[in-house]
Amino acid sequence: MACSCRIWKIMDPSSVLLPLWAYFLCALTCADAAGFIHSSPLRLRQLTRANAVSTATGRSEAAIGWGNPDGVTLREVTDNVWEANRPFLWNTIDVGSRMVLIRLKDGSLWAHSPVNLDIPTRAEVDALGPVKHIVSPNFEHLKYGPLWGQAYPDAVTYGCPGLMAREPWCMQEVANDPPDSWLDEFECCFIDCEQNPFTRKSFFNEVVFFHKPSKTLITSDFYWNYPSTSPSRPIPQSTRLWKFGMDRVYLPFYKRLMITDKGRFNELVERVLGWRAERIIPCHGSIVEGRDACEAEIRRQTGLTD
Repeated sequence: MACSCRIWKIMDPSSVLLPLWAYFLCALTCADAAGFIHSSPLRLRQLTRANAVSTATGRSEAAIGWGNPDGVTLREVTDNVWEANRPFLWNTIDVGSRMVLIRLKDGSLWAHSPVNLDIPTRAEVDALGPVKHIVSPNFEHLKYGPLWGQAYPDAVTYGCPGLMAREPWCMQEVANDPPDSWLDEFECCFIDCEQNPFTRKSFFNEVVFFHKPSKTLITSDFYWNYPSTSPSRPIPQSTRLWKFGMDRVYLPFYKRLMITDKGRFNELVERVLGWRAERIIPCHGSIVEGRDACEAEIRRQTGLTD
């Protein structure tokens, strides 16, 4: 009951339409991810990955929607950086999902938070180069990691800390130091000071990435940017309500009850700000452009002040 009272205290009175938003978001993700603790060698992980059930389809899933008004399969954001924006339904609410695809200096492709590898998507991806790096950045953004690993057996499947113990297809973990194969092109930061307040277990366990050549910060759930309006396509009412719940209910709850070490969290945010990103590509919501805008957005959402 005490925890419930604390939740109510941080809510704005206008949030009564979504009083249990933060509770349900935590409760729905408190169960362990599918998989099991194991100590399989690399070859066994490759075999496990190859036996993953494929859900790829022949039709494109790049549906026209608020996040992808033109219905394109891949969109070039800047040189050697592409996005794949897809609808993602949570209880019939389109909360959006975005993969980031980057071509490295050696010509290979780096995929962050992969979307479903339908035939049109694979055709466009393959035209850009060989996929060699597949990144599942936190405990939530991993659904299509094994599918991509199955499709690209020469690639390495990377995950956030703790994912190898949960998912047998994850071959290598990444925290604060990129692997040698993309060390020169990326910085990364493990957000290691948050937990589900109900289970006391790690929540997102997210690693955020910075692509140095394009000065792009790539996030999954550390930062989101749901729009309230769109010049090209109306934002569904349910998505606008979701934005309200995330911004006005969940975010204060996260900062007050889910951050376990405020000092450590501020240090990590300062590290991210030190990269001086000129672009943020989140998995959810609109891309942010411009160095000043990027810094202001990270400070606003994390609550970090100058």
